[in-house]
Amino acid sequence: MKTILAACLAVLASGVISGVIAQEEAKSPVKRYPKLPYKAFISKAVGKTGTLWKPALPQGQKLLDFDLVEVLETLRERKVVYVETDYLKIVSTVPPLKVTPTTRPRIKESMKMLSATYPHFKGKYPVITREQVPHLFAFHCHRMMVDAWKIFGSDMSTYEQYFRDYKHGPYMRQKGKFEIYLFARKKTYFTFADRFTGRCYTDGLRHRAPVTDVLALLLPPSPSGGVKSIDGWTSVIIHNFAHNVLMSEIKNSYVIPTWLDIGFAHWMERREGDYNTYCFDETGDPPQFTQGDWMTKIRMMVVAGRAPDFAEFFLCKNLAEVDGTIHGICYGLADYIIRERVEGIKPFCYIRRESKGTLRQHFRQVWQESPETFWERCLEWIKVNYTKKGRLALKEPPRVLQDAKGVEVQKQ
Repeated sequence: MKTILAACLAVLASGVISGVIAQEEAKSPVKRYPKLPYKAFISKAVGKTGTLWKPALPQGQKLLDFDLVEVLETLRERKVVYVETDYLKIVSTVPPLKVTPTTRPRIKESMKMLSATYPHFKGKYPVITREQVPHLFAFHCHRMMVDAWKIFGSDMSTYEQYFRDYKHGPYMRQKGKFEIYLFARKKTYFTFADRFTGRCYTDGLRHRAPVTDVLALLLPPSPSGGVKSIDGWTSVIIHNFAHNVLMSEIKNSYVIPTWLDIGFAHWMERREGDYNTYCFDETGDPPQFTQGDWMTKIRMMVVAGRAPDFAEFFLCKNLAEVDGTIHGICYGLADYIIRERVEGIKPFCYIRRESKGTLRQHFRQVWQESPETFWERCLEWIKVNYTKKGRLALKEPPRVLQDAKGVEVQKQ
């Protein structure tokens, strides 16, 4: 009797979820994504040289639950830049960055898109000034955020409606804008993190400010790239920003599946290039996933039968519970979902955010099959598509990030 009742409740829950999502889609059939804000960067930039701020700091705003002026004045660096956009606040003490032949193609794309504002970006190897560094990263994060919205099936109206229903938002279900802090020196980072978060990890930290409900990243120089590496900064920022964007989509961090959290962050980062960030909550990186093409290595594991079973990490509660091998496998899983099963991501995020129940129950309700069956399909897909021939086709962006002509959408 209990089994029958549980089955009925599952069907009802599935129907409710489908009905709600159908209603959401009926309300906003036209997707509204935020435009890439070229001009906003110029008008809202504040820089400190010596003891002077030009223009004057905005009054009455908060950073990390503290007064903005107090926070920025605490930084003892001689040069600090503060940039605010429609969705982000960035504080940077990073020195000028030089574009080199190895600079990631997507960063070069962002520079090309910003060249109307910064004409010298059209040069072959320009130097990005201290004031322009946070502008470029804010712009690049904005592009990633819009791509994530497309993967999640969200748009601006999604969060506007959530704000009306729950009074949370309007910044992707947060009360305040995302905050990113980039430090040129580890000493400054340690002092600042201890003062304003009470936490201090060697390679950086992700933090939720409890009063203002703000998600923040605090990042010292990339260990592998150093303070002047534009590629190193980009990879670390995108990887950790992707964690926070996903956290906003599901809202409650404790119900985010670890395999999705890991896989999505690595997937977004590796769009930038063959770079590997194992962020501060994650376990040590394994030899086979420290560099180079992950797809070949993942396929070799799958073909040899050495890929871990989904059951081994399906119910893991946090990033530190899984080893580095699973990080690579989670990348392949996220790749499969985004390219082949993307229609399930929106309802899956919805049910994890809004409904009670186990992860297994939610998984079956959304994808209409067990995690084990889903995993077998994923492994077969990897065998076929991570071959040399298959990888050529995967150089094309997923359908969800293409326009009608099959070209990746770069402009809004």
